[in-house]
Amino acid sequence: MYDIRDIMKKIKKMHSDDNRQLEIIFDDNQRILVEAPAGCGKTTTMISKIAYILSTNGIPSTKKILALTFSVNAAYKIKKDIFEKLPIITNCSPEESIHIANKICVANYHSFSRRILNFYGKNIINDDLNIKSDNGNWIPIDDANEEILHLHYGISLEIARFVSDFNKAVKECDIDFVDENWNIYNDIVRKAFIPKGYITYNAIILLTYELFVKFPEIKRFYNNYFPIIFVDEFQDTNYICWKLLKEVICDKTRIVFMGDPLQRIYGFIGAIPNIMTLAEKKYNMKRYELFANYRFKDNEDMLLLDKNIRLNAKILNNYDICKNANPSIIVASDQDEEARWICNKVREFKKLNERVAVLVRTGISNPNAQCIVNKMRKENISFFSALFTDNDIEYDKFHEVCLFEFNKVIARKEVINSKILDKFINNVKAYYENSSNEIIVSLIKLLEIFCNRIPNDYNYLKNEDMVSFIQDTFINKGLKQNMDKVNEDVILATIHAFKGLEYQNIIIADNEKHSFPNYKGVCEFCNQNRNLNCIKRSINYGYEGYYDELSVFYVGFTRAINKVYFTLSKKRLNSKCIETDAQPSCFLKLKGISYQNLIDIS
Repeated sequence: MYDIRDIMKKIKKMHSDDNRQLEIIFDDNQRILVEAPAGCGKTTTMISKIAYILSTNGIPSTKKILALTFSVNAAYKIKKDIFEKLPIITNCSPEESIHIANKICVANYHSFSRRILNFYGKNIINDDLNIKSDNGNWIPIDDANEEILHLHYGISLEIARFVSDFNKAVKECDIDFVDENWNIYNDIVRKAFIPKGYITYNAIILLTYELFVKFPEIKRFYNNYFPIIFVDEFQDTNYICWKLLKEVICDKTRIVFMGDPLQRIYGFIGAIPNIMTLAEKKYNMKRYELFANYRFKDNEDMLLLDKNIRLNAKILNNYDICKNANPSIIVASDQDEEARWICNKVREFKKLNERVAVLVRTGISNPNAQCIVNKMRKENISFFSALFTDNDIEYDKFHEVCLFEFNKVIARKEVINSKILDKFINNVKAYYENSSNEIIVSLIKLLEIFCNRIPNDYNYLKNEDMVSFIQDTFINKGLKQNMDKVNEDVILATIHAFKGLEYQNIIIADNEKHSFPNYKGVCEFCNQNRNLNCIKRSINYGYEGYYDELSVFYVGFTRAINKVYFTLSKKRLNSKCIETDAQPSCFLKLKGISYQNLIDIS
C-alpha cells in the first residue's frame, strides 16, 4: 500500500501548487466537468488524476478506468504519460508501473467500439457471412458520397443515397433523422458492405450501440467493467458517439469530462453544439474552469489576446474587456504582396533558428493559399505542406491504403519490428509510385515519421496493442498528429490539420471577409462592411456558424508559443480565381483587439 500523503505531496510539486488543478485531481466527486482553455494543462491534470486514482487503489482489482479521447495519438500519449508518471508518484518499479497502468483502457470512440465488435460482433452480424472481424479485416470507408458508394462498392443508387443522407444527418446533428433511421442504416451496412469486407465509420459506432441496446447483459458487463470514465476533448463529441457514451455510463459510473467549448472546430462533422452544458445538466456534474495559461505565461500580449477572444465568445463585445490586445496585423495591397511578406518573415525566423507555421482556413483548393505555395517555391523556401483536412479524398484514401497494406504484412501475426515496418512503408510507396500529388508526398513523409517512432516511443506496448495502435491510427486518419516531428522549420497547413500541435511562431494568413470567417454560414448573411452588423446578422441567422468560425480562429492563434501574426490583403482571389476588393475579417475588429495598430505594407 502506498503512502497517500507522499503521493499527494509529489503531485502538488508536479503541478507547481496550481490550486485549481490540484482541486480537480483530489476531488472525489462522482461527476466532474472541466472547461480548460488552450495551454491550461487540461491533459496534464487528467493524467495526474488518473495516476492518483490508480496509485491509491481507487478502483477494484477486476475493474478498469476507461479514458476516451478524440484522436488515437492522444489516447496512446495518455497511456505513455501514465506509465512514465506512476514510478515518480509511487516510487514503484517500471514493471509495477506497467502492471498498474494496464488497469486503464485508453482509446478513441472508434477504436473502443472496434474492440467490442471484435468480441461480440457475431451477435448482430450474421455468422453465415463468414467475415472475420479480428485484425481489422473490415476496411473502414467514408459514406458521404453516394456516387462513389454506388459505383465503387456496387450498391444500388437508392441505398447509396440513403447511406449518404444518413452521413449528412450525423454531420449536421440531425438528431431526429439519426434516431429514426440508425437501425435501418446498420442493417444496410450488414447486408451491403460487410460481406465485401468493408464497414462505414458511422457503423463502427452504431453497431456497438446496437449491441448495448439489444443485449443488456453486454451493456451490464461494460457498465460494471468501467466504473470510472474520463473523456478528453469532450467538446468534439458528435451525436452517435454521445448515444454510445450514454449506454456505457450507468447510475454508478464515476465520470470526468474535459474540454473547451471554444475549441469545438469539428462542427462540420457533427460535434454537438453546447455538449458540455448538455452533459452538465444531464449528469448533475460539478463544473470546474481552469484559468492559469502555461503556454503564454511569460507572454502578456498572447495572454491578453486569448482572454479577450474568450470573453467575446461568451458575450459579444463583453463589458468585462477593459484592455486591448495589440497583435501584429499586416495589411498588403494584394495576395502576391501578402505572400511576399510571409516569405520574408519566414526567412527571418529561419535565420534565428526558430520554427514557424503558416496556417490558413481552407486547403489546397483555396487560390489564396496556392499563392503562398507558389511564392515559397519560387523563392526556394523549403516547407512541409499540410494543406489537407480529414474530408479530403486523397487524405482519406491514403489511410485506407495504409490499413490495407499493413494488414497484409501482419497477416501471419508477425511481431512488429523495424523490418516489418520498412516492408509496409515500401508497399505503400509502391502503390503511389507514379503519384506526384503533394498531399501524397507529405503523407508518405508522415507515414515514415510515424513508423520510425513506433519501436522507441511505443515500446511499452504489447505486440497486440501495438498492432491495434497502428490500425487505429489509419482507421481514424491520424497521421497528421505526427506533423510536429517533421524536419522542416516551416510548415504550411490548414488550422484543422494543425489542431493539437504547437509551434514557436504562427502566421495566420487570409484574414479577410469571405475567407476567414468563411462565406458559407457567416459572410453570406452579411451585406454590410461594418463589423458589428456582420456579427449581428450572422447571429440572427444562427449563432453557431459564427461561433464555429471563431473557434477555428481561436485554435489557430493559440498554436503559437512566442508570437502570432495576422496577414490580410486589400484584394483577394475568390473561388473563381478572380481578384476582388476585400474587407478585413470581423475577428480582427472584435472588442479588445487594437485593429488601429495594423502595419500597412501596401
